Amino acid sequence: MVIEHPCHASENLGGLGAEPPITLLPKNKIRDFVLSLDRADADAIIICSTAIRAMETIEEIENIAGKPVLCSNQMGIWDALRSAGISDRIEGYGSLLRDY
Repeated sequence: MVIEHPCHASENLGGLGAEPPITLLPKNKIRDFVLSLDRADADAIIICSTAIRAMETIEEIENIAGKPVLCSNQMGIWDALRSAGISDRIEGYGSLLRDY
């Protein structure tokens, strides 16, 4: 994997391409890319990037893959809420925020 610029996916990043900037990728492209990397023996899918707007598509990816999907922003929100003593469950952003 090669990243030419911190906010742009290079052509070597699983075919995401350099345009548009990674921060502006449409959710269907994020979904398709993440699902293309899924493996049957994986217990979960982790998207390690705060630049990719993955929260909008986590729920859909979980439904298709049949396993938990975690992304950096979602985990940060979950940790901040729980550290502040807030145990609200949030729908629409994956099982981590919905169930834990």
